Amino acid sequence: MHAAFRYVFAGLLLVFLDFRIGGFDLLPDFVGWALVAYGALQLTSFGKGFFVAGCLAAPLAVFDVIFLLAGNSIPLLGYFVAVVHCACIWTLLGGIADVAIVSQRHELALSATKLRVVYVAIISASVLLGSLFQSTNDSLAMLIGGALAIAALITVVFILRLVYRAGSKLPF
Repeated sequence: MHAAFRYVFAGLLLVFLDFRIGGFDLLPDFVGWALVAYGALQLTSFGKGFFVAGCLAAPLAVFDVIFLLAGNSIPLLGYFVAVVHCACIWTLLGGIADVAIVSQRHELALSATKLRVVYVAIISASVLLGSLFQSTNDSLAMLIGGALAIAALITVVFILRLVYRAGSKLPF
């Protein structure tokens, strides 16, 4: 696997995994976003999607530090971060799709295209429904939230698999 993709893969793994003890994240997202930014920016010669993803991942690292220091006391920042997060994943997967098309790896391009739509849809639905049902204990809200969490987990596994495959199958 190309070294830059190792950074992206490791960074996404840190971002997507949450191991908490007493509310403290043992795998801080800011380290993950910094790795994604570093790896993606190394791939910029292969497509603008990687450049944009790297430029979006860097501020996500900074935002995570702000959240660590300020907690969730800035609610609107959380929505903004969700949008930037989705844009980062969207452009990263778009970069993979672009390189896969040029490399005649259409199955990777198709996977990247589908995964970016599914991921952004799940995250958007989670943020919107989380806002609507924030202060309720409605069983329907819990059921929908659980279904979205499972869908997100499955999608994340496929995204990580795609990044790994792209790093090993595409000509970098």
